[in-house]
Amino acid sequence: MLARKLLIAAGIAGSVLTGAAQAAIVVNVNGAFDNKASYTEPTSGITFTASAGGLLNTTNILGTNDGVGVDRTSVSDNANEIEIGETITLSTIPALAFASFKVGLLFDGPEFGDYQEIATFTGTNLTGAESIYRLTATYTSAAGVTATWSGPGTVVNLSPAVQPGGAAVWQVNNPFGDQVFSSLVLGAEPGLCAPGLTCTSQSDYALMQVALVPEPSEYAMMLAGLAAVGFMVRRRRNAAA
Repeated sequence: MLARKLLIAAGIAGSVLTGAAQAAIVVNVNGAFDNKASYTEPTSGITFTASAGGLLNTTNILGTNDGVGVDRTSVSDNANEIEIGETITLSTIPALAFASFKVGLLFDGPEFGDYQEIATFTGTNLTGAESIYRLTATYTSAAGVTATWSGPGTVVNLSPAVQPGGAAVWQVNNPFGDQVFSSLVLGAEPGLCAPGLTCTSQSDYALMQVALVPEPSEYAMMLAGLAAVGFMVRRRRNAAA
């Protein structure tokens, strides 16, 4: 009877985890990010921090102030995007578990003389180990709807990488699998010029949205508790035998 109860409890825990993924906490960029070195979004508790010498600032991609980048007034740059040498760090307590994220203005080549732009995501897990993932806008045709993601998730084009009329918006679902991070650093690195194109502008883009699995540590503790109960039951049975 007890073993059956444990199975039922495990099933309930699995349902909770599934429900958590479905009920993700969604953070959309807005004007509250503007002109701050660091901003803590109140709903999620995520702190967004611009790299040294820069401020968070928003840009209009598909709506009003719906993408955030780094603005360095001391240098000439594409203000309000994340360029090579700039970063935005996401951090929270106790940890970040991502259901999805969305970026914009990550183009693949001919629109603005761009290289095939690359966004980087460096996650630090709870033991301090780092993993780096790359989202690359890849030029395969003038349609501008192809990108590659080096992580376990799937990438979806929401607005094509074309001009005029497109904003090069990409969403990656379940981007890091079951990885949980204490921080995630968004950066950019040099891309390659697509064959047959002339490229003059390197990687830059803006973060539009993140969606988190709520309180991942609580669900991990729940499953750990069930495992401990199961171990105790097995030990009692062995002792009785």
